[in-house]
Amino acid sequence: MPINSSILQRFNTSPTAKQYLILFFLLLFALCYYGSYYRCSLYPASEGGIEGVVALRLMEGKVPFLETALNYNLFWFYPIVALFKIFGPSYTTLRIFFFFLATLTSLLSFYAVRLTTRNLGVATLAGLLTLILPGQLFRNYMAFLVMLNMALFLKAFLSSHSTPQKNLLWVAAAGFALSLTFLIRVDLGFFLSLIFVPLAVIFPWISCHRKESLALFTHRLLLSLSALLLGIFGFFALHFPVYLHAQHRGFGPYFIAQYEQYPHMIISQGSRLFKKMLPASHVASPNTQVSQNSRSGSPLSYSTSSSPSNTTKTPLLRRSLFSTDLREKITALNLYLPTIISLLLLFMSIGFFFQRETNSSQRAYQLLTSLGCSLTLFPQYFFWRPDMVHLSEFMVPMTVTIIIALFFSWKNWPASKIFSKIILSLFVFFGITTLSLYFINGCQSQSTGGIAISEGRTKEFFGENGVHVKLKPHELEEASAIYESILHHSKPGEYVICFPYNPEINFMTNRPSYRYDLYCDDVTAPKNFDEIAIREIETLRPAVIVITNWPINGTEHSRFSNWAVPTYNYIRAHYVLDYSKGIIQVFTRK
Repeated sequence: MPINSSILQRFNTSPTAKQYLILFFLLLFALCYYGSYYRCSLYPASEGGIEGVVALRLMEGKVPFLETALNYNLFWFYPIVALFKIFGPSYTTLRIFFFFLATLTSLLSFYAVRLTTRNLGVATLAGLLTLILPGQLFRNYMAFLVMLNMALFLKAFLSSHSTPQKNLLWVAAAGFALSLTFLIRVDLGFFLSLIFVPLAVIFPWISCHRKESLALFTHRLLLSLSALLLGIFGFFALHFPVYLHAQHRGFGPYFIAQYEQYPHMIISQGSRLFKKMLPASHVASPNTQVSQNSRSGSPLSYSTSSSPSNTTKTPLLRRSLFSTDLREKITALNLYLPTIISLLLLFMSIGFFFQRETNSSQRAYQLLTSLGCSLTLFPQYFFWRPDMVHLSEFMVPMTVTIIIALFFSWKNWPASKIFSKIILSLFVFFGITTLSLYFINGCQSQSTGGIAISEGRTKEFFGENGVHVKLKPHELEEASAIYESILHHSKPGEYVICFPYNPEINFMTNRPSYRYDLYCDDVTAPKNFDEIAIREIETLRPAVIVITNWPINGTEHSRFSNWAVPTYNYIRAHYVLDYSKGIIQVFTRK
């Protein structure tokens, strides 16, 4: 009994033991929380369908980039292919995989906050909040990658290490994480590189825990060079075998082309955005778009073309603060408040450099690092898709950053002067407001990956490829009607085409699509879209065509029947309408 009592006493007083207990609690919470709704909803227009269809294509031996569009890099899909090879094509397995990524993201959030604040309670709060709203399912790579890099950047460059060698090992780990990011999302890799490289250069000069021998300029310079070289080594160590694989399969040039073309795309889009912000933004300018032709040319080659002659492309509608709908107002605040928060965090970090509080400078660098990592997801939601789906991805790392900053505000308050206290007060107000409004709205939204998606979904639906989900009664009616219509009017192997985007229909019916890229809309469609689409229908004779006539970009013009009029009219003239309800139309071959 004394031995057991002693062990229990050490466990109760050991920070490490408490940390493991909290990690176990977070894992148990994730299992129960996600387990309560992991089969809810079909997400017909989400990433899940395209991930499933592309994985099936890759399993069949189709060549990436040449025979199927990826839109992301190889490692977005290769883990899914591996899972399908082990367990068989399964929608349930796919969902569990992304919930697993969401759980890892929560643990990384806990680790990052624990590392910076050294407070288990605050770290637990961050872990719980990022578990509750993990971002929409099937897109959890995004928040996971940002949190992985954030945690390793903070550990490698802004934490104490017993020896320089151990420090460099962590730098190598950060380099490998950044390389992995490139292999999943090239654009995100470039954005995060803008954080890694400056940290690698300056970290020997900003760390106050170094031994006296490292105070010499040459030693610090060698540390910086070593960090940069380790980052480069990590990049090539992971990429070289992947490149050999790409060369062996015959898509090596296209794999490399991504890394050459994404910087041009980022600069081009940034330039267009800057021009729009100028007073002369009403002047028409060419529209740079990605040409993804499956027949010839580079799948990622960029061409400059004007808008289609038969349409006028319109931007996405943004939520209005002046809407009469309360949820619309809150969503608008959710979208715009992070810009204020980011500016305040920048001012806070600058202010910390001038304070005499112990570790103030270190906290400033930690804040800037976590903020910089979070902002790598800012452009895609703020400039490209201002909606709750993309905002929820951004808010996972931003929630972590805000929590860290709130803790630092409390710690630095006593040493702050009047101006600094004003900035801290403003941040505390806007930070708490931002998190409160986001979680109030997000917990009710079905686009943030939370449990709200389970509301009213109790009816079982079974499809092909391990599709076993719970739906609302009207969803079950629609899904069953589409499923039965397709299986009745098509044979295995016959084409089913979904306009503008509904790949989960292909997956749940196990019917292929001949379209190289499964997505199209009024903004990304090439000028000759109708000509190509009609020629493909005439030549390849799909058995079924499903049209989801929804405003995909939030405007009436973005309905398929409005921007693809010739294609839509051709389908209606040459196919039979077998099922129609709301925005769904199922046409079968005559």
